[in-house]
Amino acid sequence: MTVSEKLKELRTERNMTQQQMADRLGINQSVLSRWESGATAPSLKFIRVITSYFNISVHEFLNRDTKQNPQKSKRT
Repeated sequence: MTVSEKLKELRTERNMTQQQMADRLGINQSVLSRWESGATAPSLKFIRVITSYFNISVHEFLNRDTKQNPQKSKRT
């Protein structure tokens, strides 16, 4: 999962509009839109703001594989 996908997922899981989330993060809605589309990425400063707001770790936010596969292959 990309940063843009994770950001959108966090927002939509909480039933927030882009405007609501942008207001809470202290940014313009168009900035959030560009982050979610992948056109640009949030700076480390805003990654910290985002992770603090959603109460998750920076690692969890940046990790592309945040959803674990319940059927991991087993080696024999």
